[in-house]
Amino acid sequence: THADGLLSGTIVVSEGRATIGIGMIDVESSETYRISEENVYRISEEDLKKIVKRDDPGPSFVLPKQGFYFGFGSTYTAIRGDFNGESTVSGPNNTNIVPNIDNANGLGAFVGYKFDPEWSLEVSSLTSNHQANGLGNNKDVHYKFVSYDIKYNFMIHSSKQPYLLMGVGLHEMLIEEGKNSATGDVTFGGTGFNLGIGVEHATTPQISIGARLTYRRVDYDKEIGVHSGPLGTPINGNGLGLLLAATYYF
Repeated sequence: THADGLLSGTIVVSEGRATIGIGMIDVESSETYRISEENVYRISEEDLKKIVKRDDPGPSFVLPKQGFYFGFGSTYTAIRGDFNGESTVSGPNNTNIVPNIDNANGLGAFVGYKFDPEWSLEVSSLTSNHQANGLGNNKDVHYKFVSYDIKYNFMIHSSKQPYLLMGVGLHEMLIEEGKNSATGDVTFGGTGFNLGIGVEHATTPQISIGARLTYRRVDYDKEIGVHSGPLGTPINGNGLGLLLAATYYF
């Protein structure tokens, strides 16, 4: 709260810092203060009732804390690119179809550090189980990745804060019995970058709920099972991910 030149009156401040014209107040919890020309001191709830009408409390909102945080939620992942049932991977003795991958739900978790109201660094992990078709019978697919991102928040003076997310990721996909002409699993590994948008709503300074949509540009440049080594031409695995999560700030 900012009040230039204010020498008398009442101010209510939440966690953080309030500028009141005659100095700064640092508080660790919500407090009510009376401002005079000489000093700033706390007043009781009963005194506040005499000054402020109970039916007109003024604007109120919650801001998330800064520092370390942890989140956990549900994901929905779509894998596209060359995973369309038409692309192939060639090995020394055979050629394998790159299957079409169905969309699937999964789980995601992340940890991060919020340096100030705008900037955060975050590490996240996601896992999901899919079905692959185009290899005869449907095959089970296990997908996972780890992502390292930087996050920038907008509308930092609001409880609802949209943000942008950008970073890089390590991806792995295992297709059970994924060979066309022989038994055995096929595993793809690669790297990529992420670009996402989201919104976070602070219900308390420590707890937020939110959603984010992330585009992932992935090049799988390693394969084990058919080619079994680095791929001359990477397999593209671009996709989208939706995350619904709750976050706890320590």
